Amino acid sequence: MLPRPDDLVKGAFLFGGVIAANLASGNAPPTDAADLGRDLLQVAALWVAVEVLIYQARYQWNDIVGRSEDWVAPTASTRGRLPESPGAHHASWLVILLRLYLVIVIVTIDWSPGSLQLAVDRALLIAVAATAATAIIYESLRAWLRHREDCSKLGMYALLAAVGLGYPVRFTIGWFAVQPDGVTDGFGWLVAGFWLVGIQFVALTWGLEAADHHYYDADGVATPIATSLASLRRKPHLLPVLVSAGLPPGSPIRGFSKPGDGGEVPILRYTQRRWKPPPWRLAAAAFLATTGWHAPVAVGLPATYTWAWAVIPCLIALLPVTGRGALGATTLACVTMLSVQVAGLVDARADLDNIPLSEIRIALLFLIVMLPAAIQAFDKLTYRKSRGMAKRILLGSASLILRLYGLLSGDGWRPARSDESRDPQQRHHLVQ
Repeated sequence: MLPRPDDLVKGAFLFGGVIAANLASGNAPPTDAADLGRDLLQVAALWVAVEVLIYQARYQWNDIVGRSEDWVAPTASTRGRLPESPGAHHASWLVILLRLYLVIVIVTIDWSPGSLQLAVDRALLIAVAATAATAIIYESLRAWLRHREDCSKLGMYALLAAVGLGYPVRFTIGWFAVQPDGVTDGFGWLVAGFWLVGIQFVALTWGLEAADHHYYDADGVATPIATSLASLRRKPHLLPVLVSAGLPPGSPIRGFSKPGDGGEVPILRYTQRRWKPPPWRLAAAAFLATTGWHAPVAVGLPATYTWAWAVIPCLIALLPVTGRGALGATTLACVTMLSVQVAGLVDARADLDNIPLSEIRIALLFLIVMLPAAIQAFDKLTYRKSRGMAKRILLGSASLILRLYGLLSGDGWRPARSDESRDPQQRHHLVQ
């Protein structure tokens, strides 16, 4: 029922759009419990419609079109794609239609207005149109590359740009659910930033997936050499990602000495090129030069120093380091950018007293500026380990929310356990 359960974590961008639009509109947090309940119900319905219905239907379409590729993938049994049984894709089309029907049902619900006055119906119409448009662009490019069985660097960047659109689309849906009639000055910077973050994340995951289509064999030399599997021909867009990182098939990999299955190799830790950054590092630097610098304005805080100060973090993000130093360089760049922003806000602290919810805005500033560093941490993973990362993030976030709720309600960090759930010695101690 969920072709891409890991992708449910991307719903955070939809929630980000709801929060950013609410801050931009100047709405105060709801104080009435009934209004709060209606707001949460509508946001939950919006998330279910977008992530569980619309986007999962889009992923089903992707699986139907690319089923022949998925069947021969090295990790086909663990990818959760369509089975090879006859008629599986026909059943999948029926499920797609059912998902779209349920979206129509949600659109037609007469929602009782809460404090946010959410326009769920309009937001979902935008979601269907935007998701279909980006899907058509991507599938058209992929069909062309399948026919050629080859992909240039330009084709790789075009595909990355198309796939990265899914992140700002989610943010835009959340924004227009709250602000259906317009945008603010910060909206464009946030959309551009989440698009670049999407490109960074997709490029990293493609690099890991490309390694899964290789075997790294010592072949009588001190350092392993990558050998491409036949399955890579069906996904030609993956190879340029490794080439851009200085890891083409047939070339020795310095610093890596353990041959094995590419799906178990953290290959992005061994990028070789120093002066030609791979696409994920270019996207991180572009993010800092644009959205990272304008993040205060994007969250409704005073503007900081002139644009010249943004050059330093961008240069740090592009330092000529190989794979092992990429996370450190990206993190240092983000911290430097955040330090400049905080210094500017300290100079403008008199204005902060007049800005509603300034503490929440500062917290969002931190989260936005540090996004590239958090995503860059994926280069430490193998392809197999990355497959369950989103599930662990979702479960960890849910656990944190429950613990925070327990703390705020006075029950402490951990949920109380009944006497029956304690071990016998503890129960005996309690009786005494």
